[in-house]
Amino acid sequence: MGEIETRNLGDNGQAYVREHLGEVNVFCAALLETVNSQPGGVFTLAPAGTTADRLAEFRAGGLLRENQSGAGAFSLPDGSTMVPVVSLIGRQAKLLRETMMATSGAVCIIDDFNPRWGDTDTYFEPTAFGVGEETYHVLTAEHGDDDFASAVHNGNALWHAVTAVCRVAPSIDATRASTPSELRRCAASAILITCIAHDGEGFVAWQRGSAGDVTITIDDKGRLFWNAEAASLDEVEKRFVASAKLEPIAHLNIQPKPNAPPALALRVAAMAQNSLPKGALDAIGYTQ
Repeated sequence: MGEIETRNLGDNGQAYVREHLGEVNVFCAALLETVNSQPGGVFTLAPAGTTADRLAEFRAGGLLRENQSGAGAFSLPDGSTMVPVVSLIGRQAKLLRETMMATSGAVCIIDDFNPRWGDTDTYFEPTAFGVGEETYHVLTAEHGDDDFASAVHNGNALWHAVTAVCRVAPSIDATRASTPSELRRCAASAILITCIAHDGEGFVAWQRGSAGDVTITIDDKGRLFWNAEAASLDEVEKRFVASAKLEPIAHLNIQPKPNAPPALALRVAAMAQNSLPKGALDAIGYTQ
């Protein structure tokens, strides 16, 4: 697949997320209220070198090189042709699960748009629950990467797919039913929302943030990301210094990937401890 990188989407990404969540169902409407009322950034994963203009074509396929040639096409009995689509669902599922696992008690809720809750001809996974005729899935820390990938895939209606990591879990009764008010309560606590994009090949993500909350991710190649925005080590240090003078960081998460250079995480932590107020450093995913 080649190198995949995190890219900020700015105002174009914000507009796409708002449009995708609009006028769909109870959960999406509540998530839209959260996006409109809470600070947050929007980003995506894409092949390295993809232009900003291409990234903004959220409904166009062909983002991944593997899908540009039509390779692997085969004919169906009715004479039509099907082309297998390579997607970033695996990476999306990993992002969702890692975000959920980093927040104690968080859950992941998937909007399963197509099946109507209560249809006797439909098999519902044990993760499914219903709100009226709407179907959703809830995943917890007990579910692994494969469970997340399967749930994200099953919730993909091509034109619509929404998943959210929420700090609180919905109350579900013995019949696996919940209520609109429970969905609204969960949506109000959302910290990560993903929406399908690029004709099912990728996704656009909104991540909750505030002026006082910062997450620094260190990937396996030693690249730094400040709230999903690429930043050099010097830039990170300058932002720490500036925050101490202007608007202090209240809460800092340092999240190195499994194969990230350990010395780099230590250096970022040392910079933070020299600049930030006591108690601001939250060592999620970081071991000193």
